[in-house]
Amino acid sequence: MNMVKGGPGEREAVGVHGCCEAPKFAKHAGDCVNATAEAGEVHLVEKTGEAREVSDEALRAHADSLVESFEDEMERRYDFQMDSESSAFHQVTHVREARYRGRRIREACRRGGMELSVEDDVLSDIAIAGHDLLQEFDVQTENEKWSADDRKYGRKFRKRHTGANEDATGVRIAEFMRRRNAIVDEIVFPEPGIARVQGGVEGTEPDPRRWKELGTVYQPRAEHSRDIVVITAALADLGEAGMEVPEKYLAGGDNLFIEENIDMWDLAVDELDDDAREYYRARMMDWVYGQIGFAEGRKKRLEVETQHLPDGAREEVRDLFYRDGGEPGERVSRFDDTIEAARERAAQRELMSFEDLYADMGFVSREQTNRETDAANEAFEARREEQIRRAREAASLEGEADAA
Repeated sequence: MNMVKGGPGEREAVGVHGCCEAPKFAKHAGDCVNATAEAGEVHLVEKTGEAREVSDEALRAHADSLVESFEDEMERRYDFQMDSESSAFHQVTHVREARYRGRRIREACRRGGMELSVEDDVLSDIAIAGHDLLQEFDVQTENEKWSADDRKYGRKFRKRHTGANEDATGVRIAEFMRRRNAIVDEIVFPEPGIARVQGGVEGTEPDPRRWKELGTVYQPRAEHSRDIVVITAALADLGEAGMEVPEKYLAGGDNLFIEENIDMWDLAVDELDDDAREYYRARMMDWVYGQIGFAEGRKKRLEVETQHLPDGAREEVRDLFYRDGGEPGERVSRFDDTIEAARERAAQRELMSFEDLYADMGFVSREQTNRETDAANEAFEARREEQIRRAREAASLEGEADAA
């Protein structure tokens, strides 16, 4: 990144990886002057806030510590136990996979000629790691679009506070970052960087209002951004259909269905009559077929969602969504692999009995799930106690050494 020196208010020449460039992120721009230029142009962003005081190595270490804190909080709040607060999809596993996709996207941008800094890497990683930190929702028991059978069988659906969750999460992560500055009494994360992270988190907001047109959700608050933190967070969050093997996408879809359809968590399968079985079967199969359209929609959105990257970087990022084919030089869309696998899965499930379909979707008894989760929680607490014990021992040895 080219620097234009100018004392405390030095300016950076910013391309697509500049601070808070999209107008929709202006409310979190902090000390950055918002840039709204067309793609490909380089504009100056005034930075009047304090500069970072730590080395790149220390910055990475502080970021890793923050990410560990995010994961601890998510494990405590959302690891799947069949109760009202649990999450089958929005868990640490999803976040770790998204972080891995984010790293691959940034590496592809570099191969395509983008000059990304350590700060770009760190801020992007923090945004992705924390983007699902707060998952507030209402349990919906009525909807004017629901059928008579939905009311008859007592449908319950988890309706997330989309938009508000992303805003609240951005604020929460900003608090984490500012607290880190205060704890170490250094400016590890300057305000412009914190604003970029908030923008990245907000950019992951999924909007289903164009579902009939697109066949998928889209991320309107990321669509016009030229900040690599925002672009990477959005792509990594929804990149499963085109960057992973199809099995991961299909498993993720099943987990999201389980998470949202609360009334189906613990069905007494053996006691259901034929009408009830048909009702629940139709809901499951409707979702299964929807996974085909969702992947098709993600494929169509790729060009739009990479449009603000420079040409070289865009080509390298797009290539992540392809694999080598059977012929020399042949490239096959990973989206097409996923779409075909989703079609095959739907055909297989059409032939399953209700019991097999229910199990194949991933539903298990509440008692079994809770036993497994309780065991995992006990192991987690034991690890934390061991970490505390070791830290105290280290501090004691350090004190003895100082005294000697």
